[in-house]
Amino acid sequence: MKPFAIAILCALTFGVAYADSLYPLEQGKNATTSSFFNDSRARKVGDPITVIIVENATGTVTSSAKASVSSNGTGGYTGPTGNIARTFGLDGATNSSGDASVSRTDALNATMAARITKIYDNGIMKIDGTKTVENNNQQESIQVTGFIRQQDIAPDNTINSRMIADAQITYTGKSVTHRRLLFGFIPI
Repeated sequence: MKPFAIAILCALTFGVAYADSLYPLEQGKNATTSSFFNDSRARKVGDPITVIIVENATGTVTSSAKASVSSNGTGGYTGPTGNIARTFGLDGATNSSGDASVSRTDALNATMAARITKIYDNGIMKIDGTKTVENNNQQESIQVTGFIRQQDIAPDNTINSRMIADAQITYTGKSVTHRRLLFGFIPI
């Protein structure tokens, strides 16, 4: 009888614990339950998605040209008596050649958020996102637009930029140093 009395006394003192108290339910129109099996990947218009941008581009352009021109000529003139007074010859040659090479390597690594802006009938989703960072009067902006598939979204709601169809990734930067180089030392 004593253990039963102690259990009742503890229940009255500490309150009653319900089985679902560990998993609170949200109220309202967009209520979701907290569950181990919920899928938190983006799937509706307006849902955010994290885009992991890993882009590398390498290009090399090489050209060479050669040109050669030569010419010969012989001529003369006649004197007042009609005899050939002098003959002369001209020879000329021009040779030129040139080689040019341009090599460029670019890399862009960033993580940013985008939103689903449209879902097509076939399930393809259009995403758009812009990230702008300003620090010490230097502004950098990354914009991403493209089309993704639901199955390409990772369980942590991320997508790699190589999985974005028709991807348009734009990176721009404006800094004080850049403006000084363009316009000299006169402040603008």
